Formats: sequence, structure tokens, C-alpha cells
Amino acid sequence: MSLVGGVATNKQIRKSLLFTCKNKGIKLIYPPAKLCGDNAAMIALTCLVKDKKFFMPNLNFKPNPRLKI
Repeated sequence: MSLVGGVATNKQIRKSLLFTCKNKGIKLIYPPAKLCGDNAAMIALTCLVKDKKFFMPNLNFKPNPRLKI
């Protein structure tokens, strides 16, 4: 099992999963905390840039992981 992203930096979640995985014989792997970034800052910056350009969102959009600012 792997734990990644911003949630992987949460010490309580990591500790709890380590305990559970150990009891069930499952190996838990996760990167160092400094590599576990959260996308919240990137999302907030995108919103600010769009707001400055007076962008009116389409609420019927399709998700796009390659969204251009």
C-alpha cells in the first residue's frame, strides 16, 4: 500500500496506517514528507489568476489535469 500527496505528510494518518498495515502484514510505502506536496496552493493561484482576468467559469466543465492558466 502506498500513501502519497499532501495527506502523506499527516503524522497521525501515517502512524495509524503504519500500525494497521503492520498488523495485517501489509507493507506501507511513502515518500519523504518534503516530496509530499499538496495541490491547494496551485489551485488557489489558478483561481486568483482567472479572477484577475475576469474569467466566468462554466459549471458544466469536464475535468482537465492539463489546465492552462
